Amino acid sequence: MVEPQFDFPQRRGRSIAAPCSVRRNPSSGWWFHQKEVRFRSVSLSRNFKRQDNTLGLLKSLRLSAGPTMNRRGGGNHGSGPIPDRWLQYLPIGKHIEQTRFLPLKCPLDKKFFMRNRCSDEQLFTIDCLLAMAGNVNKKIGLIIDLTNTHRYYNPEEFTSQGIQHVKLQCPGHEVDGREDIVREFIQIVDNYLAVAPPDTLIGVHCTHGLNRTGYLIGRYLIQKGDWNADEYLQMFEHCRGHPIEREAYKAKLRWAQEQRDAILKQNVDT
Repeated sequence: MVEPQFDFPQRRGRSIAAPCSVRRNPSSGWWFHQKEVRFRSVSLSRNFKRQDNTLGLLKSLRLSAGPTMNRRGGGNHGSGPIPDRWLQYLPIGKHIEQTRFLPLKCPLDKKFFMRNRCSDEQLFTIDCLLAMAGNVNKKIGLIIDLTNTHRYYNPEEFTSQGIQHVKLQCPGHEVDGREDIVREFIQIVDNYLAVAPPDTLIGVHCTHGLNRTGYLIGRYLIQKGDWNADEYLQMFEHCRGHPIEREAYKAKLRWAQEQRDAILKQNVDT
């Protein structure tokens, strides 16, 4: 499987996220952020094209975003600095092939960008996410929020538009030892799929949309389907644009596959 690599423009020694403009290649279905990835026989070429209307769209989103409301017991949305390393990652890639899962990094309340004097190119809010989906005729029906805080955004910005939002508070660096979280994630997805329209996607995010996100999606596909762990890891990187970074999470996905295969073999033998 060919794995795309993304290069970001450099600004003051750090990578910045691509703007919320979307380009779609009908043959591949990729959601592009200023970059157009074209497939060749065994390699990827990059063709960087500026969207003339990008800044206008982003400024419109910035100005039209409504007031931020505090979620009961959830603290102050938009408070504090932008999460560490958040700017380094693509906001979103494409949904994982043959599934309903769409991994993405956490959209942030507009106050983060105003307080930290971010450029329009760094903007990724809920309005921005939904504009991206609409521009490529995709519909998000459920958001599973794995972050361990309530300060990043107000979930009513999703629910007010008919999108279900489930908060599954998931501490970082330890999800590979939390089978209770895995079980709850599987139950949330199963409950949604039992009644959801077939054309809706499940957006899953932690802070960066990589480790907790990739791990829990992988556990679902391995335990509920016939996915191979290593093939899933390749597919996740291919679709998200970044790999799962924690080796312990990768090892636990392989362990989950071994456990599943052992149970299947035992059932066949008996």
